[in-house]
Parts: sequence; C-alpha cells; structure tokens
Amino acid sequence: MKSNNPHQFSLLIKGDITLILVVFNGETTLLKTLQSIENQNNKTLIRDILIIDDGSTDNSVNLVQDYINRTQFFVKLIQNQQTQGLANSYNLAINQCQSSYFILMHQDIELIDPDSFTKIHSPLQDKSIIASYPITQHPLEIWLQYSFWQRCLFSRLVDRDRIQFTGKFDCINKNLLVQHIGLFDGGSYRSAGEDTDLQRRIESKGFSTLAAPIKINHLHRLDKYFPLKKWIHKEAQLAEAQGVLLRKYGMLRQFNLLTYFRPVLVIGLFIPYLQWASAILIFIYSFLYTKRVFLKTRFQFKMLVLPLINVSLLFIATFFTFKGFVTKQQLIR
Repeated sequence: MKSNNPHQFSLLIKGDITLILVVFNGETTLLKTLQSIENQNNKTLIRDILIIDDGSTDNSVNLVQDYINRTQFFVKLIQNQQTQGLANSYNLAINQCQSSYFILMHQDIELIDPDSFTKIHSPLQDKSIIASYPITQHPLEIWLQYSFWQRCLFSRLVDRDRIQFTGKFDCINKNLLVQHIGLFDGGSYRSAGEDTDLQRRIESKGFSTLAAPIKINHLHRLDKYFPLKKWIHKEAQLAEAQGVLLRKYGMLRQFNLLTYFRPVLVIGLFIPYLQWASAILIFIYSFLYTKRVFLKTRFQFKMLVLPLINVSLLFIATFFTFKGFVTKQQLIR
C-alpha cells in the first residue's frame, strides 16, 4: 500500500470533518462526484479528504490525481495494491482520520444541495446520535441514461427515495463509534452488508442514526457497457450479504420479510399447499420486478426473455443467500 504526499495548498485547516471517499473503477461517475464536492458551501467544515483507491484498473487514479492538483481541499490518496473491499477500505481511512467526525461517501454520489456538509453534520450535535444520513434519490432522468441491463437492475428503485444509513454520504461521530461500537466488520462483509451491520450494532448499544434534511443522487454507473453478467453479479453480491445478515440477526429481528422475499418464493415451491401460490406469485414477479423497463423503454427483443431472466435471478439470489448464511461471509467484490 502506498500514499502520495497531500496537496499542500489548502484553505480548509479549521474544519473538524474528514471526508472519506472509497474508489474502485469509478471513472464513469467520479468527476460528477468530485465536482459536486467542489460546489459545496461551507467548505471550511472539511479538514481534509482521504481517498482510498481499492485497486482500480480503469482511469480512476488519474482522475483523482488531477483533482488533487486543482482543488483547494487538503487531499490524501491512498492506493491499495490489492483489493481490500469496501469495509476494510473504510477502516483503513477511519484509522488515519484525525478529525472528530468523518463523512463516508461513495464514488457514484452527486450532492445536489450546496449546504450538504452543514446539513449532514448538524444532527450529530445530539450525542446520542452516532451517524446521520441523507435521502438517496434514483431519478428517472438518470435511469434513462443507463444501458438495457442496468435499467433492469435498478428498475425497482426509480423515483423512490431510500432513507437509511448506507455509507453513501453519511456523517459519523468518530469518537463515539470507536469507543462504543467499533469499526466495520471487514471480515464478514467485503462490499455489501457492512452498512446494515454497523447500524444494527449502533442500535444494539442504545445509540441512534438519524436522517438529515438533504437529498443526494445515486448515479451508479454512467457508461454504456453493462452486460447481463454484471446484473447477475450485483444480484449475487447483495444476496450473499443478506445471507450473512440473516445468519447474524435472524429474519424477524429488525428485518422486514420483504428483504428475503425471493428465497421465500423459491422455498414455497417445495412446500405442500404453498406450491401453487408460490408459482403464481413468481409468475407475477417475473413481470413486476422490471415493470418500469417494460413501460419506459423502447421495445427490444431482450424484453421477450426478461421474465425468464427475472425468474432465473430468483434462484440465483436464493443460492447466494444460503451461501452467505452458511459461510457467514460476503466475499463477492
């Protein structure tokens, strides 16, 4: 692992927040993310920016180096020579953080409120609150820029707000976290599930997380190359994390049954008296899961096989949920 010398010209030495940005092959969105940081008011709240490149093979590092050369923020780039995963990269940055607070930010997030730094930090004045998080949007106009299979992957999220701790732009009280909760579980979660696990641990210690009054855009990827195998890979990744969480916390303890609706549908096919009901629900699901693709996308022949693919993903997700449950590890990057 190596790091470059921090940028020496900085106007932001008075802040007490470190912005932590983990990057992995994020060249399609990274410029938008960095520009949205530059567009913020109250920049003096930010003491420094720690950027962890987790073994990118695209142009991400060059984009970061160019940003370091032109920004007024105090920026440090750390390059993992081997991919460590999101949770371990977070921990690496947190251990180097010298501020009382830090913001975790993903490489595909666009800050749309110019006062995001102020608003994400303000709830932490209450010392019972360890972390604050924004409202995450998935706007239709961004979704329409995706290629076909990426539209399928994120179809269910379009124009829906997600209000929960996710690490996408969350502010955390470092001292409270380190003293009472501990860092991310990098041994169990590589690139998914670490956020939910940390929130459960925070709540179990009697602390809280709170939504801040700001919205952010989740861009995901903005390139046109997104083959079917990437959709399958992402579904497997998320399902594996759900299996680990299920093993640790159980289905009924702070979890909504809808989180595990796909394994429930598949298991229902093998339970007497539930088989027909499960089969009917799976048939309905095969169309509803990507409903917006059918409604908002010009006809393509791929749509003819889309219901079959949706059903296949039910079984793939179920397999990886059980894999995560048995192994107690989310390993897919």
